[in-house]
Amino acid sequence: MIKIEANFAYRYQAGGGSLAFGHPTYVQRQADTDLYDALDDGEYCYVLNARQMGKSSLRVQAKHRLQNENIACISIDLQGIEKNITQERWYYSIAYELIKKIDEIIDFDLKSWWNKHDNLSYTQRLIKLIESQLLVRISKRIVIFIDEIDKIISLDFIKDDFLSFIRFCYNQRTEKTDYKRLTFVLLGAATPLELIQDTFRMPFNIGRLIELQPFKLEEALKLAEGLEGKVSDPRAVLTEIWSWTGGQPFLTQKLCQLVLDSKSTIQEGHEKNSVESLVRSRVIKNWKDQDELRHLETISSRLLQSKSSVKILELYKQILKQGQVAAEDSPEQMELRISGLVVKQNGNLKVCNHIYQSIFNETWVRESLSNLRPYAEQLRAWLKSTSTRLDQSKLLYGQKYRDADTWKEGRNLTIEDYDFLYASRRFDERAREYLSNVSNYEAVIEVVLSWTGGQEEISDTIFRLLKSSRPPREGFEAEWVDNLVRSQLIDNWEAQEAAKPLREICDRLKNNQECDRFRLLESYQQILQPDGVAEDGSREQQELLKLRLVVNEQGLLKVSNRIYKEVFNRDWVRRTFTDSLVSSTVKDKVGIFEVLQEWLPQLEEKTKSPYSIVIEEILLWTKPNPLLIKALCKLICESHILAKNEVEQIGQVVQTHLIDNWEVEEAAKPLRDIRDRLLENHEHDSFWLLIVYQQILRQEEVAEDCSQEKEELLRLKLVENINGKLSIANRTYQLVFNQSWVDELLARSSRPYAQELIAWLDSKRKDRSKLLVGEKLQEATAWADDNKHLLKKQEKHFLLYNVIENF
Repeated sequence: MIKIEANFAYRYQAGGGSLAFGHPTYVQRQADTDLYDALDDGEYCYVLNARQMGKSSLRVQAKHRLQNENIACISIDLQGIEKNITQERWYYSIAYELIKKIDEIIDFDLKSWWNKHDNLSYTQRLIKLIESQLLVRISKRIVIFIDEIDKIISLDFIKDDFLSFIRFCYNQRTEKTDYKRLTFVLLGAATPLELIQDTFRMPFNIGRLIELQPFKLEEALKLAEGLEGKVSDPRAVLTEIWSWTGGQPFLTQKLCQLVLDSKSTIQEGHEKNSVESLVRSRVIKNWKDQDELRHLETISSRLLQSKSSVKILELYKQILKQGQVAAEDSPEQMELRISGLVVKQNGNLKVCNHIYQSIFNETWVRESLSNLRPYAEQLRAWLKSTSTRLDQSKLLYGQKYRDADTWKEGRNLTIEDYDFLYASRRFDERAREYLSNVSNYEAVIEVVLSWTGGQEEISDTIFRLLKSSRPPREGFEAEWVDNLVRSQLIDNWEAQEAAKPLREICDRLKNNQECDRFRLLESYQQILQPDGVAEDGSREQQELLKLRLVVNEQGLLKVSNRIYKEVFNRDWVRRTFTDSLVSSTVKDKVGIFEVLQEWLPQLEEKTKSPYSIVIEEILLWTKPNPLLIKALCKLICESHILAKNEVEQIGQVVQTHLIDNWEVEEAAKPLRDIRDRLLENHEHDSFWLLIVYQQILRQEEVAEDCSQEKEELLRLKLVENINGKLSIANRTYQLVFNQSWVDELLARSSRPYAQELIAWLDSKRKDRSKLLVGEKLQEATAWADDNKHLLKKQEKHFLLYNVIENF
């Protein structure tokens, strides 16, 4: 390890105050050139910047250079003038500073002169002093530096008049040429708006603003000289220091001195970790205890003690979150800049350095706002509750509102603050009006909001009901509200007059125009879980939020309030879904609703999408046969259904347990019952039932004289009428009672001419190849004579046609 010996004679300016001319740690910046050039041209200047940015040191350097150019310089530090002082004594002190610092003015009795002109105002005496003494006795140019100009902010009896005096001196340049030799420089940690409100009297629009920026890296590298002998690579260490301070003069000098004072050295290659460790241990950690010169405390105090502190912190929070915001020179932005916490760069405001960002972080902002606002938590919740900010449960009422209303007086708050307080005031006034006959109205409001979750329309409904009710005894407010809510809203809500808002919610759900109502109900059913569900941005979730049936609480969707939970519960979802789906897919609903209601709880546990997918699929396979529906529901619940491909898996269950071997499978008994009622029908000839069924299966037109068979097939629920057209009732019937099954049964018909009749009907009565002749015709005629009651008009035509053709 290389042995390093430090130069202990070198000291950085880590103790505050201005640097003497020629001090080795003074860093030249663009402001040095700008200020000197402006003053050399006779311009009024002002340097308004944060504390410990080097304003006073800049003044010292400029004053020395100007004096070398034979320009008389007077420095007045307002920090040195007493605080508790009369107006006259303050102006007299300024006059004293002007006179005593000019070598050309000697043997001048200021006190006698001041009293002699007591007929003049204080500013007029200053003007008189300048015109009769300074400009007369000093023939060269004069520059008056007034440092710590921000000290006049609290002196209302001085502030405006004194700054107007400075402007007067500038305006006199057009009247009296001697005034062209006089120039003022104002330096301090204040914004122009803090110093004067009247722009016509303000000196800041006639002078030149000198921008005093943090050290650039190339400028700050000069300070590396003092680290030579202490660290292996001074420039590398200085670069790491600058990366933490962003060139803030005081912090940069302080860190350099901390490195110099450190017992350990920084070896080459360890600069980053060593400087970071030093910063975190000696500056950031427990910063309030280590902030000897109150540099950080000054920033914090300035922001937190401002009348606009809430707006300023909200703006700063935005900068922290976004990294930067566009500079607009608003009062809040100017206040942030003058605090030193942010800087303006390339038209944007950003945090000045990494040290500030580590100390004044989002946690500090949140805690500071909480300490500033007596309602910080409620405001934050209200702003997050909904885009329309209608959640009354987050508003203030009663004593809390009155405390907040008193607190806001004289403060400059954000628009969100004013909106929140206005909404709170309206809510408090309306609630007190409704509950004027209740002694403890705050307790009643609390119970009402516990039911409504802050839903305005429902809360107002309850308040109106309470207003017309007999007030409770003190201490029984909760029971009073609970009984009324249950008796006049929840119980029999579909008929209660006061429950109209609930019926409207129900209608908007069942008849929703934005989303598929079944998917909407299924999404809501998932949210009914005790822990809610994560918001995924789905269309259904967004619609439920829009309907205000659910709310987002820290990324989880939950039912908005207790009333909705009790009214629109799981049973309601099941009834509504089942009724809606059955109504939309099944014409004959008898028995179906009850079966689905019975099996829905188990289907909810078994499948991921019992509403929008599974039930719909069940009905497509089984409607409108309640027994078949029940059989399939039971099969699904007994099967291993995966969350993926539920439709495909249900189809496999149907194929395996209902269609394959349907004549023996236990679950397929409803299919065998249908078959038996069709083939053993006591009202109609099964042959013609099969013929008509076959025509419907083929989607052919059914003859008029078979209307009774059509009605029987409808009654058996084997087919259904959709918009005037008959079709097979479900997929299972289509696959089980298919064409092959029909052909097989017709082939076994007792009619001796069954196949010929079918072929003739299929050919639209044109096929002559299947005519009956000889014994076949005699057998057919004999059978027909014995079974005349079974013959259809078409069948009689067929037989007559055969007889005629044989002749």
